[in-house]
Amino acid sequence: MIFRMFNNLLGDRCQALNKQQGAGLLYGICNASVTVVRLCFFVLTISASVPVAYADTDPQRVLILHHQASGFTQQLITQLQHDLSSQNILVDSMLHDHQGQKTNSLNKYQLIIAIGSRSSKEMLDSNHDTAMLSLLIPETLALGFAQLYPEKKQWHSLLIDQPLERHFHLISALLGEQTDTGLILGQPSETLRADYQKAANNTRHPLQIETIQQTEQLAEAIRLLSQRSDVLLMSADPEIYNKNTIRGILLSSYRHRLPVIGFSKSLTHAGAIAAIYSEPEQISQQAVSIARQILRGETTEKYYSPDNFSVSLNFQVARSLGYRFIDEDAIVQLIKAYEKQR
Repeated sequence: MIFRMFNNLLGDRCQALNKQQGAGLLYGICNASVTVVRLCFFVLTISASVPVAYADTDPQRVLILHHQASGFTQQLITQLQHDLSSQNILVDSMLHDHQGQKTNSLNKYQLIIAIGSRSSKEMLDSNHDTAMLSLLIPETLALGFAQLYPEKKQWHSLLIDQPLERHFHLISALLGEQTDTGLILGQPSETLRADYQKAANNTRHPLQIETIQQTEQLAEAIRLLSQRSDVLLMSADPEIYNKNTIRGILLSSYRHRLPVIGFSKSLTHAGAIAAIYSEPEQISQQAVSIARQILRGETTEKYYSPDNFSVSLNFQVARSLGYRFIDEDAIVQLIKAYEKQR
């Protein structure tokens, strides 16, 4: 409407000039000006009718939910905050303290990253259907949660467990192939018996398994395995390996001269000869990649195993048991070479 009125006004002015004597040049200039103005109005009109897409520049929000913020967990949270922010994702962290009123504020987040099994279970128990990614959660618990909460379709897990064959590749790199390997399983990890056996067969390691019902049976299980095995492989079963049992397991294994392979760097500090695990930077890098897939609605995986990993060695304990190891980086490269052969 405004364009039509302004267009008619300019046209009338130019026609008036044309009627004046000797105003031919002015009439030509006026006509040219009208054409330019009409073009400008046309462009403005078209531009105003095209919707502006803000979605690509509007950052999404992620919440990191945790129960503790110390040691390894704090390092992971700090790294996640840095890596998520670098992807133009707004990130907050919250200490989960059971205050129900706080859950109302979770609705503003497109993704919740739950650190550890406890935070994961409490979020699964809640009524929220926000997409969730669990970190530092053992496979046995993740499988159990999946059975308890089948309706949680937007829940994903980056497991703390390394792929099972990777543990056996570590044994190959340290002690050689076809090493008799001992394994203790509890009720949760018993569900993985077939998977462990398959991984042992694929890597050509004879596997000796002892199953226990309670932690009081640990000492006897270690004694029996020491007679049939050359190494004890720890599983990430929190009912067997926890702060109340780790010291006793390592001391008993050492007395029976049975070297232990762990699943965290802290276990090598405590007395295991070696451990294979992922550093906070490695976990964060993969977690952010998974988070971006979830936020884009692209992910289809329920569980993820760690892609990148590190190896920690306890040279002192190894020497006392009669072993000599090459450096950790060389061990990592050997494991990667084994994995490429598969």
